[in-house]
Amino acid sequence: MFGNRGFCLNTLFGSILALAGWVGNGRVLAEPTLQIYLEGGLYDTATQSWYLAPPGSSAGEPFRLWIIGDTSKGPIEEVRLSMAYSSIYRANGVDLAVTITPTTTGGLFGFTDPSTPPPPTFLQYGAEGTQPVLGDGSPLPAHGIYGEGVVWQEWL
Repeated sequence: MFGNRGFCLNTLFGSILALAGWVGNGRVLAEPTLQIYLEGGLYDTATQSWYLAPPGSSAGEPFRLWIIGDTSKGPIEEVRLSMAYSSIYRANGVDLAVTITPTTTGGLFGFTDPSTPPPPTFLQYGAEGTQPVLGDGSPLPAHGIYGEGVVWQEWL
């Protein structure tokens, strides 16, 4: 991803989002090089994750997820997005449907970037009780969200 860019995701249910990024084989810290923001979401400082909807509620509306990078020192590459959610939304070979539509900032808050990021590539569905793996083979920190009753999807 290059510049200030966002992604708009459509989903059938509220979910938990975690972002792992790295440049080449070295890991990139989330501050200040790479930031994530979920419009209308709730940020939990304990799990360091964004929640789309509070537990017990449902959401079926599109939402906007911003993944913003400081590219002043060069491009940010190989960023992965993991979306975790209750395993009840994966049943009988059917999973939560997610559409990711890249977009620009549109001048929001004075930020402009006329380029549109390429669409992300779907990587995998994660089994219940597992968690995504970073580029070096170590597990993505659990953030208090991965475990029993939780499945996930991942994009690059």
